[in-house]
Amino acid sequence: MDNFRALADEMVDSFIAGSPVGATHMGAHTADGELDDLSREKVEGDIERDREFIRRLGALDQPSLELQDRIEVEISKNALELEVLLFERFCPLDNKPSIYPGVAINGLHSLLARNPNPDADVIDAATSRLSQFKRLLEQGKKNLGRPPRIFTQIAIELVKGGQTFLTGSIPKLAKDAGKGAEALLQANADALAALTDFEAFLERDLLPRSDGTFVIGRDLFEAKLKKEHFLDLDVDSLLQFGRDAVQSTKKELERAAAEIDSSKAWNEVVDDIKKDFPQADKLKDTYKTYMEQAKQVVVEKMLVDFPKDEELRVVDTPAFIRFLIPYAAYSMPGAFEKEQVGLFYVTPVDSRLPKETQEKILSDHSIPNIKVVALHEAYPGHHLQLLRSNKYPSRLRQFSHNTVFIEGWALYCEEMMREQGFLSDPRSYVLQLKAQLWRACRVVIDASLHTAKMSIDEGVDFLVNEALLERSNAETEVRRYTTSPTQPMSYLMGKAEIKTLKSKVQAKLGNKFNLREFHNELLSYGSLPTKFIAQSVLA
Repeated sequence: MDNFRALADEMVDSFIAGSPVGATHMGAHTADGELDDLSREKVEGDIERDREFIRRLGALDQPSLELQDRIEVEISKNALELEVLLFERFCPLDNKPSIYPGVAINGLHSLLARNPNPDADVIDAATSRLSQFKRLLEQGKKNLGRPPRIFTQIAIELVKGGQTFLTGSIPKLAKDAGKGAEALLQANADALAALTDFEAFLERDLLPRSDGTFVIGRDLFEAKLKKEHFLDLDVDSLLQFGRDAVQSTKKELERAAAEIDSSKAWNEVVDDIKKDFPQADKLKDTYKTYMEQAKQVVVEKMLVDFPKDEELRVVDTPAFIRFLIPYAAYSMPGAFEKEQVGLFYVTPVDSRLPKETQEKILSDHSIPNIKVVALHEAYPGHHLQLLRSNKYPSRLRQFSHNTVFIEGWALYCEEMMREQGFLSDPRSYVLQLKAQLWRACRVVIDASLHTAKMSIDEGVDFLVNEALLERSNAETEVRRYTTSPTQPMSYLMGKAEIKTLKSKVQAKLGNKFNLREFHNELLSYGSLPTKFIAQSVLA
């Protein structure tokens, strides 16, 4: 019979060896010069490995294990079972053309994003990965069958973005690459040629035969709810949760907006709020200021403890990935990285753009909204939670990255920090509710799209009519939802789960309840599904 910790280490080592790009992302730099092998033979071999791990996990003497080990067994076993099920029923090798350029581009991005001034080893690794683009894309051409048309269209857009990435970034790197410059530029030229060839394949060969469906169906959707998120929900109850959230959030949004200006509709109040934005040259400093203010509130009110040596750097988005990050984004360090530093990217506004265009971009960085973003992304939101998750002393658990808990925590923090006085500006509350309305709509669209209750166009109309998103933004949103069933519902569902757990702990402890102690324990178990966080806390 297996020893669980030895089996856990074996699984981690196997997963790292099987995905060099994933290993780099996690901070395990054992194969930085390699790209994943997505040949059918290799992936089918991985699935057989997963079936064997499932068997061995099932054979463990679970009652003899400690609670946290039992949790890891259950999460791992269900994750592997779901991976096998999806491979058998909705094989990504056949149906997701974006995975091939995606792995290639992400493999390069993961090397360079935290190395703005790469050394010779990183340059050599980048050169090696660029040289493997053709091999990986040829595997895609061989594997792909009749994917959904929307998936092929997304892949075409990804390839175009990848071409922009390579064209804009690699020649700049080559200027400081010394003797490695020539090989880097040649590998880049070969990679660009491979992307151009794959783009032609997508447009001329694959798109005409892309008549598959992105709909995974009720049974697979509910399997993901159960095996990935451990939620005791079916599609109908999830839909009802989402519809109720849309109506209640909209009602509160209308009330909050009327307190600012009762003569205007809530969307008109939002338009007025967005006119209060920082100057372009103060944009990064404004984010930094409010992140520091949010951190100070957390410290002064003793809301949660910080991990040792915690650091967040607010930096300009590197030029080579600005096409991916038009506004701002948080980048967490890999769990295995020695330097546990979070990066918050802020994309500078291009001074060459017309003034009207610059102001339109800046209006999406309104000061009342920056306050919300500061706590959601940094303190005590994603940055603080994810760095604490990285500290959990189990390599296997560091692979658990449950979106319901992660996104739920950040959304819960918005409400909690408002209660603590950080979001005292009523304009921030209106923007917070506007974002929550959008996330409530996500729940409805997520469950509806993947059970054929709603088409893509109907999903776009729903976002436009209910959350008042601009149609172009709504189209981008819904296209993403087609590729990631159960992820869009994570935000609001996670917040609700955490609030429910908090109520249970308060009822159990009465006047002994301490918010700081609750938050510390909540974050001490890693990024687990909320069921296991609750199980651990209530134990």
